[in-house]
Amino acid sequence: MSHSRSLCDWIVRAIECVANVALAAMLVLALSPGFAEPASAQSYTLTLLYSFTGPPDGEGPLGIVLDSQGNLYGSTQYGGLPSCGPVQRPLISCGTVFKLDTSGQETVLHRFTFNNGDGMVPFSEGSVIRDSQGNLYGTTYYGGDPRCFPGGEYYGCGIVFKLDPSGRETVLHTFEGASQGDGAAPAAPLVQDGLGNLYGTTGNGGDGQCNSPFGGPPGCGTVFKIDTAGHETVLHRFIGGNVDGELPSGLILDAQGNLYGTTTFGGTYQYGTVFRVDPSGNETVLYSFRGIGTGDGATPISGLTRDAQGNLYGTTLDGGINNCDTVTPGCGTVFKLNASGQETVLYRFIGTGGDGRSPFSTLVLDSAGNLYGVTAFEDSGTAFKVDASGHETVLYSFNDGEPFQLLAVPGQQGSFYGAMYISSDNGPGAIFKLTPSGQR
Repeated sequence: MSHSRSLCDWIVRAIECVANVALAAMLVLALSPGFAEPASAQSYTLTLLYSFTGPPDGEGPLGIVLDSQGNLYGSTQYGGLPSCGPVQRPLISCGTVFKLDTSGQETVLHRFTFNNGDGMVPFSEGSVIRDSQGNLYGTTYYGGDPRCFPGGEYYGCGIVFKLDPSGRETVLHTFEGASQGDGAAPAAPLVQDGLGNLYGTTGNGGDGQCNSPFGGPPGCGTVFKIDTAGHETVLHRFIGGNVDGELPSGLILDAQGNLYGTTTFGGTYQYGTVFRVDPSGNETVLYSFRGIGTGDGATPISGLTRDAQGNLYGTTLDGGINNCDTVTPGCGTVFKLNASGQETVLYRFIGTGGDGRSPFSTLVLDSAGNLYGVTAFEDSGTAFKVDASGHETVLYSFNDGEPFQLLAVPGQQGSFYGAMYISSDNGPGAIFKLTPSGQR
């Protein structure tokens, strides 16, 4: 699998960056017993619904979305055409958008080409979104204008695209990078409001004076809006440092039109933030993560979940318990942020005793207040549940694969669909279903 390690490499770079800015002297924490207990386990059964095969099929699925008939849609980071883009080299593939019907039959709806302004390499947890007319919307990390960030195997600063139900693609926006005040490298799913406007983030671009921790295109990211006519407005440009965030994740939208998200870096302590952007584009940092020295989380790289009371829930890749890992401080956390901006760490991962480490998926919230997500590290991971009191249960351990997302199955309490970025023996990935044992 030629490029399947790119996602993991990105996570490793995030880990290394946090380690470089970690506190020199860590505090010894008096943690409550519930945070340090080995995780309990519940018996779940995994069913593979589809296994990808690589070009001309997809490779490296990033997430899925469900329609009312039970069909699943998503994108793969690689796969599709065996060679694409300005550097015509074997095995350089640009990704796909796919459909998986209820019988397990897969259809590749679009293979990205880079040609004529098309994108390259979709790269977002949550993959595509779908409207009531059956149109799919998403982003690609590269592609679009080759003059924006030329170099290496992949060119361009990315696009926003639309696929109609027949698979016909329309490029809604081509990012032009910080030199034009625009975003670059979108790496998070879109969200759509009731009027059809799209909102999203870019990991780079925006303010060219803000230097991304990972290099690449200048700028520390943007929040953008695309209206139904395809016109883009940059709502916020991140400036980084110890005030604003850097490298934003995916967004959620409330009834008043406010957008909420996280940034992986930046903020008061440089460990990332939770932010809000109002409809006028005014940004407020709601919380700055403090890192391992206080038992808090660090480096959130996924989006948020919001309940009816306005509480926000999410995960951090790092932070929590110091002695968890030798590379980075902590194995990650699950957190809650109330409407007043007060944070509660619901669970700190310990990485031993069957517990996971490095959670990075957007959480699923059920009607009882339970949270569900996945952890992944070095070709393995877990699916977990954290209840309202902060008790964690490991639902399933992936002994040979990297889960990337969970999606609740309608009408089947406690069952989930999911995407496995890497499957057995570094395979091109799979779509799976998790059900409580004894349930079909």
